[in-house]
Formats: sequence, C-alpha cells, structure tokens
Amino acid sequence: MSKLDLQLAKTLFNPMRVRILSQLGGGPVSTDQLAAQLDENLSRVSYHTAMLTKTGCIRLAETRWRRGGVERFYELAPRSSAAGQRPHLSWLPVVLDERGWDQVGAIIDDALDRISEANEASAKRIAAVKGRSSISATVALASFIVP
Repeated sequence: MSKLDLQLAKTLFNPMRVRILSQLGGGPVSTDQLAAQLDENLSRVSYHTAMLTKTGCIRLAETRWRRGGVERFYELAPRSSAAGQRPHLSWLPVVLDERGWDQVGAIIDDALDRISEANEASAKRIAAVKGRSSISATVALASFIVP
C-alpha cells in the first residue's frame, strides 16, 4: 500500500471526516456552515476539511470575504482517474432501516466474492503468460454507522 493509499484509508476511517463528507452531498458548504450543522468547533472542522482536501476527497469550491476574513466553501471532489490505472474512490451517505443495512452487507459480501473471483482468474492469466504485466492493488470496502 502506498503512502497516499494509507493516508486515504486513515482519512476515510475517521468518524468526523465521514460526517463532513455526508454534509457535502448537496453541493458546496462553508466550514462555518459545517461547524453549525455538525455542532462542532470551527477549528476542528477546519482541520478535518484540510485533511480531506489533502487526500483529494474534497476540494475548495470557492472563497468569499466575510467579516474581515476568508470563508471557504468545499465540495466533494469528482472521481479521479490516472491514465491506465483507473483508481476509484466513491462514497454514498445513506439513511437505512434495519433491512436496508442488512442488504448493504449482502451487497458488500457479493462484491468481495466477485473481486476474489477476478483475482483468481487474473492469477491464472498471469501464470499462463511468462512476463505478463500485473497490477498490484488494494481493494477496500467499508460500511459503518456514523453518529
């Protein structure tokens, strides 16, 4: 796992950052607005938005002068794609009942089975052709309850 991948994983498994991401689904939101919506200290929200920006999860959408300072508005970053590597990062804040939560778990289980199948098939193709290139990757799926 690369240093960036590790940082991204740490970023996404922080409950405060997940809460921030869930607030940005409707478009740009300022750090002041986030602090109010999350009932959190502005400096704490600013710190976590900086970490989310650093890892490319969110981006600065605009700045406005307000009360003698700069108000920053953030939005979810679009999915990124590097030539030939096709990295993927997505998240979807949801509100589920118990049955929906169980369905999400089943979907994740199915996805993991399919990823395992792709890995096994790839291993056979790589072994069959000497010198065939391969891509080392980490696939992570997660679902967790946010407060």
